[in-house]
Amino acid sequence: MADGRDVRWEHCSLEHRTSNTKGGGHRETTVLVYYGTHSFTEGFDPRAWAQAVGQLGEDGWEMVSSTATYNVDGDEVGGTTILYFKRRAGAEIQQPMLANL
Repeated sequence: MADGRDVRWEHCSLEHRTSNTKGGGHRETTVLVYYGTHSFTEGFDPRAWAQAVGQLGEDGWEMVSSTATYNVDGDEVGGTTILYFKRRAGAEIQQPMLANL
């Protein structure tokens, strides 16, 4: 393992979506966490994003990248921010921290 070729990684992403209509309506924002074949979805609580990032760090996940998009579709305006994480393979996958909000 000295040369790093034996290291395996798990990957996940944490997604934050917002959507508003130009007339003032608001759609519920969603936080999604993907762990390989596992997917968890929760309605958004303002604390969820920070708590999820903190929990991922405590569970050994390292943020490696992020993306942000903004879109206008007719009367709807929205955006998505995604944080991408990795950690060494083999750690136990927890029911996500989102379930504890």
